[in-house]
Amino acid sequence: MSAPKRKEATTQSRAVSVPRPARATVTRKPISPLSMMQIINNAAQDPKVDPAKMRELLAIRKELKKEEALEAYNRAFVAVQKELPSILRRGIIKVPGRKDTTYAKFEDLNTVVKPILQKHSMAITFETGPGDEGKILIHAILKHVLGHQEISSIELPLE
Repeated sequence: MSAPKRKEATTQSRAVSVPRPARATVTRKPISPLSMMQIINNAAQDPKVDPAKMRELLAIRKELKKEEALEAYNRAFVAVQKELPSILRRGIIKVPGRKDTTYAKFEDLNTVVKPILQKHSMAITFETGPGDEGKILIHAILKHVLGHQEISSIELPLE
């Protein structure tokens, strides 16, 4: 019996383009105060977590909230700055022997500024206290709803 004849296989080489899989990019989302609270809740339910660790977690959450409040304040402050118009100086300070000085009156400032601040979750308050002899100290406190605030102070004569 004779062996069956073999057919020779012929192959042609061809370049085939195989798409590469996309590279996976891993980005870490910063821990938000909300997700930090979930971590703290989980830890609080675990009897093995010691109180010192819980204090650390709460301190971290507090810092995260502080950073979030500062970032929100800065974004709002920039937005407010973009919207603030020039305000007409209707007030006049007359000092004998000197050139008159003009200024924007508080009621004019408040009428324009307050709605813009409110739109961006901000508010301004004022506190007064005694200054040096014959003067008053005025503190303007610009606050954001998330808790960050900035204080500017000026000392003025009582007159």
